[in-house]
Amino acid sequence: MNWSPSEITSAEEALGLLSGKWVLPILRALAERPYRSGELHGAVGEVSGKVFYETLERLRERGLVIHETAPAHDAHYALTAQGRAAVRIASLAGEPLPETAERTNTTDPRDELSTPREDESMSAQQHDEHPSTTGDRRRGQTPWPVDISRTEQPGRLDISTPHPARMYDYFLGGKDNFAVDREAAERVLAHVPEIRPALRSNRAFLHRVTAYLAQSGITQFIELGSGLPTSPNVHEIAQGIAPGVRVAYVDNDPVVLAHDRALLSTPQPAVTTINADIRQPEQVLSHPELQRLIDIARPVAVLLVAVLHFIPGDVRELVTAYTRDLPVGSFVAISHGVSDGNDSAAVQKIKEIYSTATSPAVFRTRAQVGALFDGFELVEPGLVDVTAWRPTTETITEGAGWYVGALGRKP
Repeated sequence: MNWSPSEITSAEEALGLLSGKWVLPILRALAERPYRSGELHGAVGEVSGKVFYETLERLRERGLVIHETAPAHDAHYALTAQGRAAVRIASLAGEPLPETAERTNTTDPRDELSTPREDESMSAQQHDEHPSTTGDRRRGQTPWPVDISRTEQPGRLDISTPHPARMYDYFLGGKDNFAVDREAAERVLAHVPEIRPALRSNRAFLHRVTAYLAQSGITQFIELGSGLPTSPNVHEIAQGIAPGVRVAYVDNDPVVLAHDRALLSTPQPAVTTINADIRQPEQVLSHPELQRLIDIARPVAVLLVAVLHFIPGDVRELVTAYTRDLPVGSFVAISHGVSDGNDSAAVQKIKEIYSTATSPAVFRTRAQVGALFDGFELVEPGLVDVTAWRPTTETITEGAGWYVGALGRKP
């Protein structure tokens, strides 16, 4: 069976895609480096040649493995981008793969080897294979659990508990979710059907804010709670306006990190992903990858879009920790779910459903969200419903009232 990139990047389908006794051993070996067929057979273990090559053929047909010829390695097998994505996502539910390094601007030859290109086809007996398509290189904004006491363990994927990031993905029509996430999301939709367009409006707010900042000369972005891949994303929008823009994404969810490290396999010198919990700002701001890419002495935009409403307690200190030392001319963007003007029974029902997830839903008032911008000058039109922040002719207005947002500039 052939799989398209969007199908392979479905977390649930990835778990089934890697079925077969020798599939994961082969892919785990190839995750380390490319192999010639004989070397790979030896690295995998005691499997008959017939079964070994039949499994490789299935992996080729599924678009997970490619057989290429390169000067440095001669004829070799290597993982495609889809292969890395699928094996890492699936492995999160079982025995985790060894932790990999953060993505940097250093080109890994394995990334080049897994990039498909036209090769001459040869006989199956010679085990040469046609290249597969590249993985869908997307990433974007989504909230995710940051309550340290409840967050998933690093390297493990919990598919028995609803996850806000995967629920958000389902609301937006994505495929990186499981039955438990879909069931919880459908319960929300049964009580608040307008939440789906409201969430889309929230994403559109992020897009417009990013474009405004890039057009205003901001060349550094830190997105806290970057979430599951959805295009367009911050670096796509910003770099489309100003090619020199640098973006640091911060997240601690294992599914998000698996996508980032596999689907974004082509190194981008101006983009990095940092594995850290945003409730620990000192850890984030001192992270070597952030310090490598972002110069805090120069204006920077901090994006906290649709993430603070998954953090209980007083979040003003958290926002202050990220913005206190920013230079003049820096920005902070925040969007947040609010209780003002919304049916109290619907608000309570959403809170009850999310109380069974890995993070609770915390509704705050419009005034409480406004207080997060203390010390900043709000860019017009100020704190408004996300649908009303510098809308375009394509702005969705359905579902208005659930999220407010604003962009503040440090004077």
